[in-house]
Amino acid sequence: MKPIIVINYKTYDEGTGERGLHLAKTCEELSQEKEIDIIIAPQVGDIFRIANLAKVSIVTQSVDAVEDGKHTGAISPRNVKQLGALGTLVNHSECRKDMDEIKKIFEICRALDLVVICCADTPEKAQEIARLSPDVIAIEPPELIGTGVSVSTANPDIVTRTVQAVHDIDPNIPVLCGAGITNNIDIKRALELGTVGVLLSSAVLLSKNTRETLYKLLEGF
Repeated sequence: MKPIIVINYKTYDEGTGERGLHLAKTCEELSQEKEIDIIIAPQVGDIFRIANLAKVSIVTQSVDAVEDGKHTGAISPRNVKQLGALGTLVNHSECRKDMDEIKKIFEICRALDLVVICCADTPEKAQEIARLSPDVIAIEPPELIGTGVSVSTANPDIVTRTVQAVHDIDPNIPVLCGAGITNNIDIKRALELGTVGVLLSSAVLLSKNTRETLYKLLEGF
């Protein structure tokens, strides 16, 4: 499979509205040039516009375990699909879900043919999630998120143990590496440790030149 880079916009102003669309178009351009699957995770309110104006893979940052009905304020997987997203992130460290809810989300998303990229903070949690057959698992120790110190450098053992734990359940589940990824060396190390790519955010969103930063990051593949 192609290498994967997931860019989580979070709620950064740099990824909102017109600026978020501009970054999406940059990702479209570089994805085609580098033949790397660049997936973006904008805020829900920006998904429809981006999906209609940029040819880029989109996932939402989270969904709730709800179907049609009385669920005021919830993010419905069906609605996310209607907006143009191909899937969702689940269980990011900033938006944790318990296993019962994760299981329900998986069931709903599977019925809707939505891709699920599920985050885990430990190899043990990643293995537990692997038993639910997500499309992708991302290992992200929360203490390193946003620090500029990558997990592939600070704690490479957690990456290799996660890859092994997941592949003991299903060798076909790709594993991503997140938390503190800031440069192409971090990405190279992550790939050497057995992952297929990375999940990152501030390294791109908060950079002075997002295109230049992303271009340099992609050299890690």
